[in-house]
Amino acid sequence: MSSMSVASKRQAGFWLPSASLGKALLLSLLLAALTFGAAFIRPETNWDALTYSALAKEFRGEEGHLTAYREMKERVAPEIYAAFTAGPYREKMEQDGAYFAANLPFYASKPAYIAAIGLIGGIAGSDFWAMSFVSGLSTALAIIISFFAARMLLPADKLLIVPIAWVVGLGLKIATLFTPDAMAICLQMLFLLVWLKRKDGPVQMALLVAVAMAWVATRANALLFIVILCFVETVLDRFARATLIRTAALVAGALAVYLAVVKATGNHGQLVLFNFVFVDKPDGLAFPNSAFLPVDYLRAIVFGLFEAVTGYPEFILCALALCWLVLQLGQPLLRGEEPADHETLVLAAAMLLALGAHFALYPAAWERFFVGYYVTTILLLARTLIGAPPLLRAG
Repeated sequence: MSSMSVASKRQAGFWLPSASLGKALLLSLLLAALTFGAAFIRPETNWDALTYSALAKEFRGEEGHLTAYREMKERVAPEIYAAFTAGPYREKMEQDGAYFAANLPFYASKPAYIAAIGLIGGIAGSDFWAMSFVSGLSTALAIIISFFAARMLLPADKLLIVPIAWVVGLGLKIATLFTPDAMAICLQMLFLLVWLKRKDGPVQMALLVAVAMAWVATRANALLFIVILCFVETVLDRFARATLIRTAALVAGALAVYLAVVKATGNHGQLVLFNFVFVDKPDGLAFPNSAFLPVDYLRAIVFGLFEAVTGYPEFILCALALCWLVLQLGQPLLRGEEPADHETLVLAAAMLLALGAHFALYPAAWERFFVGYYVTTILLLARTLIGAPPLLRAG
């Protein structure tokens, strides 16, 4: 395998900010610490916190519905609480305990997050404090983990791109949210690191599968990326035996967790989101309801694209950057040659397909779903533009 493609040689002069390894690490640690603090100083209380608080209480064997609403009412300003109980869905969720319980499976599909909140909240005496702690710590760890992943992708003097990527990729906001997104992104970064360091030995394979399973247990949509990554890697590795074994173990582990969550909660993951995006009648929102409405679906796709262009351009920019990476790195395949940077091509292609699949299942470009993709894309883009040498292949 050549150390650098012809295209990469032409781009080797592309400028990236330089700093010593120690300075880049220090700035990344400082950003992680500031992010952790922001989770407590400027928490962004969102409506989903009600359901996760209720589930955390039920995890501990306590009453969930009334207690979660009472604690939320004591926590936020009256106008915010009014917004949390306005509209047909939210109003009925507050007033009708049976309806609230019927819809909880939609949120219960994140058992790892709920268990973390339940355990920490029980010790701290506040599930909302626990949510701040988990989001803040997860984001801080994600920044640190991404630094070590970038260390494998980029020269030591180019790692200042890591804190820059988190700022540009809108990753800092997730620390302030009362949602499982920060924990999921932390596991996504850990999955990236372990995947980049992987070998085909049983211990390394078991670690990769364990991280994948934890990621799916935190957010079911992780299954999309894991399955697509395995498919892309298997095809580009031309169905090599070692790759087939690793990808089969990965898919089996991730799928087993997904099916266990489905069986325990009745939630089929992304499929039930049709219910929340396309239906605007309170009775139609009762869970489960995965009825597919073609006209409403097309309308949601159009609106989702409009929303992405006008409100979340980073989603479009990420997709375009991934397209460029796939076209750039995949050129040797058209000539029957081996790609010079195999791992970057696999990751870029998998993320591009996963972005498309996620949007097709849930036409919303909200950044909290895609921060992990944004940060990783920036790192891969930087690697390709400076013409970094390829990684050593696993094996």
